[in-house]
Amino acid sequence: RGVSLALTNQIPFPVKLYQMLEDMSGSAEKRKIVSWSDDGKCFRCHDPKKFVTDVMPLYFRQSKYKSFQRQLHLYGFHRQSSGVKKGFYMHEEFQRSDRERCS
Repeated sequence: RGVSLALTNQIPFPVKLYQMLEDMSGSAEKRKIVSWSDDGKCFRCHDPKKFVTDVMPLYFRQSKYKSFQRQLHLYGFHRQSSGVKKGFYMHEEFQRSDRERCS
């Protein structure tokens, strides 16, 4: 499923991101790489090296983590710099419970 997303340039980045997070939530091992927050309002990349080698090629055209971060910023995602959710990326329209809002 993920490979077809990477090849389809017409799928918007937030939709690919949402699908990737949903796919990754299927196993504890994958959640060690990237996961939703417990409340589903943001996400975090826990292992950037594995993310770049094992996950990014399946979903995104970027091949560097910095490029992925730039794409997040381009779409209005903000990285939390303090508090309980330090290091998590969030966007008010991007939440686990509402896939339609990220389209």
